[in-house]
Amino acid sequence: MISIVKDELIPRSSGKDTTIMFPKLTERHSQEELVVIDGLIDGFRVNEVYTNTGSEVDVLYAHCLSQLPKCVGRKMRQSNAIISEFTGSTKEPMGKLKATITVGAQPYLRSEIIDFYVLKSVTATNVILGRKFFRNFGAIASTAHCLLKFSTRQGVATIQSTRHPFPGNENI
Repeated sequence: MISIVKDELIPRSSGKDTTIMFPKLTERHSQEELVVIDGLIDGFRVNEVYTNTGSEVDVLYAHCLSQLPKCVGRKMRQSNAIISEFTGSTKEPMGKLKATITVGAQPYLRSEIIDFYVLKSVTATNVILGRKFFRNFGAIASTAHCLLKFSTRQGVATIQSTRHPFPGNENI
């Protein structure tokens, strides 16, 4: 995702004519962590939103959907897809839900309509944002920095993981 050469910042394009940059990695960035954020789905706050560039689909877990107002769940439609989980097992989703996801913080908010596959599974995760999210948002995640960045109308949004292991990097 990022390349560091000496002390230079290496830009990566988000595909929206905006350059997104990450700071030089230091020794305390020695491990990679998940980038977990909060967001809004159809205007309702959701936490434990995992970003995963390895996931082909965006997933909303059934236990999360059941906590959202019924008007959100009524938008779910049938799906004939078969989803392969991380363990290699396959699952038939309960359905497909077209919903608006909003991430960021004022004034750096961005909303896009995403197709979520709704899966029933025992997990602490509420949502997985996969490659389609990253493509739609032009987002770039750095697990080493525990940051997610993407362009907005106001500039580049920088979202720190809610599971940030390095206090003091809040302004990166």
